[in-house]
Amino acid sequence: MSTKGLFDFHLHTSYSDGSLSPEKLLRYLCQCGVVEAAITDHDTLDGFWAAEALAWCSDWGPRPRLRIGMEISTRWGGKEIHVLAYDFQAPTSLDPFLQVLHQHRRDRIQRALALFHRTGFDLSLDDLPPTSAPGRWHLAQALAAKGYAKSPESAFRKWLQRGRRYYTKLQTAPVEEVAEWVTEHQGLMVLAHPHVYFAHPDHLERQLRSAGNYFAGLELYHSTFPESSLLEWVDLARRWDLKITGGSDFHHVQQGRFPGKGLGRRPLFTENLNGIFLDHLS
Repeated sequence: MSTKGLFDFHLHTSYSDGSLSPEKLLRYLCQCGVVEAAITDHDTLDGFWAAEALAWCSDWGPRPRLRIGMEISTRWGGKEIHVLAYDFQAPTSLDPFLQVLHQHRRDRIQRALALFHRTGFDLSLDDLPPTSAPGRWHLAQALAAKGYAKSPESAFRKWLQRGRRYYTKLQTAPVEEVAEWVTEHQGLMVLAHPHVYFAHPDHLERQLRSAGNYFAGLELYHSTFPESSLLEWVDLARRWDLKITGGSDFHHVQQGRFPGKGLGRRPLFTENLNGIFLDHLS
């Protein structure tokens, strides 16, 4: 039985592309009334482990219950997507699958650094904030810290967004391998923010038919999900026996997304939960 309050199963820390440390994120969750949460950093569990190890001060309020989670970049039927893995058995830092994910991210950053070096930038991997899975946001932070940009945001927009001069593509594992790892660790895999990849539920249904269904659910109660088409997506989920979950996809306080707020910025109440999935929609 969940504690009454809000939940959020899509959150990022500074170990990924978020701006808050695990401690600051947990304290912010308390302020927002979130009592159940999953830190879902990209291809790493560093933020989750740091949050789990955090000594809690009772003055901060009740400690949110944390579920293990991770957002994994993958390929599904030729399409690049993100999946959310939840409630899996915690692997060690030497887990071969995790090590491959981390190496792919380091390789990507090294390719980007090589491009910067060719144009006179003095940057190395050591300049990035510590994480096992460095990303473009960490590179943007390093660029700002060394005075090449006024802020990480401006560095990211100018140089690192898709289509910009120093953008490099991330090598990803096929969805079959990701699903196999999640299943071996007795977890659940959800398609993150499906509206980002598919303009209409019919498009997703065609993909499910042609490329296979590897998912236990869909993240329909995402903070940017289009409310006007929700019922069509729910119908699709029911036809394919896919459950529904949600989260804010929070990265930064200035982002306009708030922990515990999902579809239409409405509260995500734990009373509607059965595990990580919504028992009924509100």
